[in-house]
Formats: sequence, structure tokens, C-alpha cells
Amino acid sequence: MVPVPKFNSLEELNAYALAKCEEEDRRTIDGQPEPIGTVWNEEREHLLPLPQRAFDPGVRRSGIVDRYQTIQLSNNRYSTPASFIGKPLWIKSYWNHIEIGTGIEVVATHPRSYGEDEYILDPMHYLDVLERKPHAVPYARPLLQHTWPDGYWDFYTQMRVRHGPGDAGRGFIAILRCHCKFGAEITSAAVNQAARLNLFHSDVVVALVDRGRLERFVPEELDMTNHAELLHYKVDIPDAARYQVLIGGEGHDQIVA
Repeated sequence: MVPVPKFNSLEELNAYALAKCEEEDRRTIDGQPEPIGTVWNEEREHLLPLPQRAFDPGVRRSGIVDRYQTIQLSNNRYSTPASFIGKPLWIKSYWNHIEIGTGIEVVATHPRSYGEDEYILDPMHYLDVLERKPHAVPYARPLLQHTWPDGYWDFYTQMRVRHGPGDAGRGFIAILRCHCKFGAEITSAAVNQAARLNLFHSDVVVALVDRGRLERFVPEELDMTNHAELLHYKVDIPDAARYQVLIGGEGHDQIVA
């Protein structure tokens, strides 16, 4: 590690460290008959086994969630779900992230901040509250400090012009729920498509998200290579009118007879 290496990610650092360890295993120290790796494999047979449970390097503390749904660690505050306001929780810090939990479960995770007086907020923790206070949407710190795909806030602005701040706020929360549940790619595509159609309503976005999700699961062509016994079957698309029989419509009497 001299000079200190620089990497773009932890994965790159780990790959570099592993390669150096393997290189060291192949090195033979002056005056020794065998390389380091060979001697180590002989020595490890005489050592105690490693613990069955992996070592947890997290440092655990406790705190109480304030009325803003945050808990403090090292002069920074991290968000929790609204149901934990006023309740004691533990907070476990690692070098790159923190975990917040009750006695039995983790209720929130965040990337760790080494700044001062910062608020690390998960927008998902505030959607229920903002749904009840839709007029607060354009001023909500959890939404404003988060980086959303291009077009989201423009879409909200257009909804506000057309439907008013209340309906626009609730609609925007519905869109953000789609974003958090189904991902940025499919939701962003739906928002942009709705904007191109000049249909600024959350129901349109939700419908387009549902259609996009279904299209991903429709196979272009059914491969029957491993099912030769089914090749002689033919499936016809039935006349939709025949389904009327099932609810007592025209033709019901003939079927019953």
C-alpha cells in the first residue's frame, strides 16, 4: 500500500488486494526452500479453526427518533419510518453505511456521512406523511435533496397547474411510490411518455408503468424445442362473445339445455 493506491470503488480495491495477496503467496523468502503460500498451508493445519460466526465490525449505539423521523449519529441525522417517532432504536455504524433497528429487525439503512450537521433522508420514509399533507410536497426536504430522474418535477409542476396543489401533491406521491417500487427506468419512461401525450395525471403514469411491466414478461416467441409432444396442438383465440355465456348472457339457455 505504498505509495497509497487510488481506486474508484471498494470492489476495485478488493480485487487489487486479492491479486497482491496471491502474488505474495507465490514469493519465496530469501533463505527459505518453499514459497510463502506452501508454508502457510502447512502451518494452518496446526492452528485453531476460525469462529463459525463472521466478525461484525459495526459499532452499536442507541438513540431516540425525534419528531422529524431522524436519529442522530456523530452530529448527523438519519431518517426512519414515521411509526418509530419517539421510540428508542439502535444505530450501528460501519465505515460505509449505517443500520437502524429495533431489538429484532433492521428498519432503515443509509450510506454513512462523514460531514457535519447533515440530514441523510430516505424519501420513502416520508411518503405516507406527505400523502396526508400534499401541499408540503414542493417544500419537503426529503424530496428536494434527493436526485430524481429528469422530468419528475416538471411533471409535478404541470399537474399543479392543471389539478391544483392538493391533487398534484397526492399524484406526485403516487408516482414516487412507483419509482421506489418498480425502479427509475420504467417509471421515468412512463412520466416522459405521459408528458409527450400532454396527459399530466398520475393515473396515466401508473397505467403506463403497469403496461411497461407487463410488456417485459411477454415472450416474443414461445420456444417449443424441448416440448415436441405439444407441437401438434393448436390454440385458437376464442370469440369474446362466448364469455357472455358464463355470466348468463345470450346463449346461456342453449348451453344449459
